[in-house]
Amino acid sequence: PLRRTLREWNCETAPTAAAALALAKEFQAVAAVVDLGLPGSDGFSLISSLADKNVKVVVFSGTDDRVTVAHAIAAGADGFIGKARHEGELVLALRAVIGGQQYFPDEYADVAAAFPPSLSLLTRAERRVLSLLGEGHATKAIAARLGKSPRTIETRRAEIRAKLDIGRGDLVPFAVALRGGLR
Repeated sequence: PLRRTLREWNCETAPTAAAALALAKEFQAVAAVVDLGLPGSDGFSLISSLADKNVKVVVFSGTDDRVTVAHAIAAGADGFIGKARHEGELVLALRAVIGGQQYFPDEYADVAAAFPPSLSLLTRAERRVLSLLGEGHATKAIAARLGKSPRTIETRRAEIRAKLDIGRGDLVPFAVALRGGLR
């Protein structure tokens, strides 16, 4: 049924996160529909990896709550549609994100708006680090989770502080407050 809904696009499906990344690279994907439950990833890492490759991401998930939407946005998602919604809305979301806009159902508009405009200055990778900091992860844990070196994460932290004009000691409290405001 989903392939039928998306028949106007050249679509490929992937059984795992690794296969999804390979297909995105092979076909130079402009956009991807991501199921957070895809094997081989926590879903948010896949969103971040695709977003880092400038692929627009619409999450199509059975887990449809404010915290999940917030995490998806922080990971770099451009849109979010719960599986309980009409599949035709997924087409609307894809058209919007391919056109350079975000797409979130009305009940999550405030979640998307809760991300301060200054966060738009951050790269998707920087937003992912900020999100993980807000969850209470330390630099080494973030590095391990993202498959990066601790030095890379420290560099991202410094870039976030510079872009948001946040002091060294204020970054983690800011990240926690941002996350807390999205619950």
